[in-house]
Amino acid sequence: MFDYLTDELAILQQALDEAGVEFLLAGGMGLYLRDISLDLAGRSPRYPKRPISRTTSDLDVMLTVEVIVSAPQMEALKGVLRDMEYRSIAKHYQFARKVADDIEVKVDLLAPKPVDERRQVKINGPRIRPHHVSGIHARVTEEAQGISKFPVSLEFRSGVSVNIPSAMNYVILKLHAFEDRKDSPDEKSDNGRHHALDVFRVVTDMREEDWEAAIQHVQDDNDQDYLQRAANLQRLNFGTPTSPGILRLREHPSFQSDPEFSTYVPQFIQDLSELFAACSVLQD
Repeated sequence: MFDYLTDELAILQQALDEAGVEFLLAGGMGLYLRDISLDLAGRSPRYPKRPISRTTSDLDVMLTVEVIVSAPQMEALKGVLRDMEYRSIAKHYQFARKVADDIEVKVDLLAPKPVDERRQVKINGPRIRPHHVSGIHARVTEEAQGISKFPVSLEFRSGVSVNIPSAMNYVILKLHAFEDRKDSPDEKSDNGRHHALDVFRVVTDMREEDWEAAIQHVQDDNDQDYLQRAANLQRLNFGTPTSPGILRLREHPSFQSDPEFSTYVPQFIQDLSELFAACSVLQD
């Protein structure tokens, strides 16, 4: 599946680049490309192994604020998806097309809620789009407010690169995803186990430049609600060895596949806590 997604991403990236539409590739595919593009060199020697990337069938296209407030750019995006013969399957923010007899690739459109340009967009429940545009939306992702900070560029094909979120932004996104799913009765949610594993994967895979970017990110946005909410979720779900996120992490088959991962947990908890140590507690 990753091979099909990589092929599709290369086509989509080139088409959107030609159309002038900027985005970051989030989700599991972004983490997979990080895994295959950045070798183990440069990681902390405390975490010599990494869990296997989990499968996905989606390309999570995180639009920048500049795109979601721009009617011409959203029209250009709609045109690219139309020309690639994607069909809308969920309220004009999830699209899909067959790339093989039994393989379908999905594209999810996501976007942060603008802070200073809110008058330029229409928000209806989870959907966001510029005014005077129809047939295409993005799904509001409030925790992605800082998504454009310190993106990581990865060349995954010769001459084809894609930007993925910084390690800190990935942690923020996955902390919220875990909170949304940890108590869900839906079996597909896995009670957040795969998102707990993603938090573990990102933190244990951080390099020195990731830490420096994270420190700057916290310094820049320490007074922002989205970052303070993430800090609260870290303390609630990953703050101690018996916190829900740690318990779900230990239940994940990929984590259980190597006993060495259990020895990483105390340092992982400490490192994750240090990422948010400077964040203020969100006041209700």
